Amino acid sequence: MKKITCLLFLTLLWVNICAQGLTSAREYGENLSRWTATDDVRYLHSVERICEGKKSTRIADEIALSMLPRYGYPRNVSYQLNSYLNCIEKAMSRGIKFEFSDYSVVDRHDIEGTTAQETKYAREADKEYVSCRVSVKGAETYDVYDLICMRDGKITKVSPYVRRGNKVKVDFSDLVSEHTIAVSYGYSSRYPLNVALSTNIYFFNIGVEYGQNFSKEPLSTVKHTNFANSEISGKYYYLLATPGVYLRYASIDCGLGCVFTKYKYESVYSSYDEKKCTFMMKPKVSFHIPIPFGNSPRDEKIYISPYAGYQYVPKYEKLNCWEVGLGVRIRFETY
Repeated sequence: MKKITCLLFLTLLWVNICAQGLTSAREYGENLSRWTATDDVRYLHSVERICEGKKSTRIADEIALSMLPRYGYPRNVSYQLNSYLNCIEKAMSRGIKFEFSDYSVVDRHDIEGTTAQETKYAREADKEYVSCRVSVKGAETYDVYDLICMRDGKITKVSPYVRRGNKVKVDFSDLVSEHTIAVSYGYSSRYPLNVALSTNIYFFNIGVEYGQNFSKEPLSTVKHTNFANSEISGKYYYLLATPGVYLRYASIDCGLGCVFTKYKYESVYSSYDEKKCTFMMKPKVSFHIPIPFGNSPRDEKIYISPYAGYQYVPKYEKLNCWEVGLGVRIRFETY
């Protein structure tokens, strides 16, 4: 009896979960249809409310990919909901109308992303999927099958519904963000120790870099009337912020910061030290070689990154030199 009760409870829970996703998908389709039929802005607001999730809803079905470029939008793999709705509003002046039908729940375990990370994301417990038929009539005519993707009851993406065997392939690259973290070591004649740490946000690279010199060789000596001499000496080091441009297989950075040196003043009566901070910059080019080489770009996780840079200190020519180094960059995805 306990087993029957437990089984019944789980069945009812599953039906309730499926019903939630189906309800959201129906609300989306019905409100979008009514908006295009009546031009009543209340239905438009209902569509936007159903799509207010953690991330901006992405539309990547055949209708969006075909219609938006013809209304002046740049070609893309998907579009934000606002762009999609603005385009539909323009097309409504030409009499187009949307109709949704044939709603059907799709098991989340049937969804397969383009990478293992995307598949993991797609099959999490808070994801729901419903397929439906979308017809557009008027100046624009379409008849397609879409997959409505939801998270916590909110629509996150609309993509083409294409089932191959038991799997439905969906590209979630616009919802799963790509990031990398890199650490590198470099060598130059003036700074035997150069360590850098960086990360990227889309195409923007940002990091910090530290370099140290352990030699006590004077960098310069200046004669004075009242002092026997003054010289830059001791262990000097630098700190840089390294903004730049990140591409998958290369990056260009320009480090900006200071080199910290020590002046040593000596006279016949006394001597003392004074620390100085001097501007320094270091442009650098890095190449990112995936390991192992030959994988699909979406499956690459580790890169070996040789680089070359030039350390430039305008005030002290003796500190200017080339640097070469090697780093490791690790790629991961977040959502």
